[in-house]
Amino acid sequence: MKLSIRAILLSLIVVSGFFLVYSCEKDGREPVAGAYYGKITIPGMETPESSCVEVKGPVLGKGVITLYDFPLLSGQDLVVPLVNITRTVDGYSMDFTGNLLPGVNAEIAGTGDGFNLNMTIDINVGGVPMVVSFSGIKPTMD
Repeated sequence: MKLSIRAILLSLIVVSGFFLVYSCEKDGREPVAGAYYGKITIPGMETPESSCVEVKGPVLGKGVITLYDFPLLSGQDLVVPLVNITRTVDGYSMDFTGNLLPGVNAEIAGTGDGFNLNMTIDINVGGVPMVVSFSGIKPTMD
């Protein structure tokens, strides 16, 4: 039985390609995108026990965060576009600085690992600062 160099090279390329694709797909991280359920805390204000925050993305390092039924907007959703989402050693970091609404400046800082999400939103409404925080988890599909 005669083995050709071409057959050996072809076999090596196929096996190497398989391992390369397999290792890229399984990096041990859960995607940060998804719905998280937890508690929004606003000092001096009664807030619901369970709130939903959804993270979409990242696409090219940007994402969208939606805080559903946001208490400061009388139950309307607060949508934050163009949030920077960066992969870190422990998961993902999120940050945003800019206008949420006319006259409402905000800075958002958060971390997530695909299971837990923690965010702090520093809001400045007409010169009055306020700190809103969220801590929640993504339900698992068993």
